[in-house]
Amino acid sequence: PVFKELDGGAELIMEYDDDKACLITKPVNGYGFMELQEAKDTLLDLFVDFDFVHGSDKSKALAALLTPAIAHSGILTKEGETAPPRPLCYIDADSQGAGKNVLADFLTLPYVNNAARIAQDDSSVGSIDDKLGFTISTGENIILLDNLKPTRKQPELNSPFIESLLTAEAKISHRSPGQANVTLETEAVCMYVTTNGMPISKDLAERSLYISIRKKPQDYVFRQY
Repeated sequence: PVFKELDGGAELIMEYDDDKACLITKPVNGYGFMELQEAKDTLLDLFVDFDFVHGSDKSKALAALLTPAIAHSGILTKEGETAPPRPLCYIDADSQGAGKNVLADFLTLPYVNNAARIAQDDSSVGSIDDKLGFTISTGENIILLDNLKPTRKQPELNSPFIESLLTAEAKISHRSPGQANVTLETEAVCMYVTTNGMPISKDLAERSLYISIRKKPQDYVFRQY
């Protein structure tokens, strides 16, 4: 189902919609609204195998799951803006095997088969910024900074470029070393980070959904899908 903002609420698109340039061609039987309790139970059931440190971490995971849908629909866009701010989803696990990458997959699979993954190297944070800018320039908008670790040159994730991406209304200028300045379309970009303990700067933390999870006991039996 595809939704758009209408008079402060949400409307289900049933046919061609000029505002969203979207055409629904399949039958819409079964694409109506669920009862609130059924929808809540269905969403929360997705997270049953994750050991969240606090109840608020589970709430933030649910918010992260809904963020792309809300951002792309324009439901939270303020008058005069072209896109709402989109918080960074920062998944921090206490150890390897806690399921941080599985959680990232759960949060992104409703939108893309595979999120665009960016790997860290031991360069400065500018290296991540350059990789991120290039990835966005190729049209990717669901992006995962995968398994970040503190290094000598990157003791924490601290990037004014990422801060701008999260709050930019529609476009942002970026230039990689040796390359011409480019304008990036950012209104649909949603970002995710997985890590085992890499600190995050105060300014970036204020723009993030910080989700802490723990590794399940060795004898825990996970659900089979």
